[in-house]
Amino acid sequence: MKRIFCLLLCLLCLCPAALAELTAEATVYDFGDFTLEVPAGAVVQEGEKTAGASFFAVYPYYDATQAFNDNYNIVWVPQDFSLLFAQTDANSLAQAQINTNLAAFAAMGVEAANVTLLAADYDESGNNFSYYITMDLDYTGAGLDLQLTLHQVQMYMDLGDEAGYIFSFAARDAETLEALIACADTMKLA
Repeated sequence: MKRIFCLLLCLLCLCPAALAELTAEATVYDFGDFTLEVPAGAVVQEGEKTAGASFFAVYPYYDATQAFNDNYNIVWVPQDFSLLFAQTDANSLAQAQINTNLAAFAAMGVEAANVTLLAADYDESGNNFSYYITMDLDYTGAGLDLQLTLHQVQMYMDLGDEAGYIFSFAARDAETLEALIACADTMKLA
């Protein structure tokens, strides 16, 4: 499991060819704390930077005929994650986040099965936490004819006293998930 996680984290550093193409046709978004390049042609949804809510979502391969589109989004959290990171091991923190997500799915009428935590870890600095899960989702109970296996990575970035960000990457397969995560390699801290 650690190998899968390490491979995903390496993607943040090892995609120069893909990033060269991305940079040539990308739009740069400035969030104050960092900038991020979004590939040309991607559908972007921007909102207000509100505590705990997604304010920026990107659908690089958007297809209006699909009920689900691979995506990544950003949530701003006005808290310092370092205390939480220092008190909780990576697997326990990942499981707590998974339980929160599963409760949200259940409240929407979405059934989740085969939930598997593939990896969870802190980076060497201790300022970033990531986990990778897969699960089978059935949206029938929510009124949608949609069943899929979801591959998801969530990355928590601590910026100290001021705030932190949660990046969520969601795709139907591991290869597309890797491509979404590679987009985050264009991030530059302010």
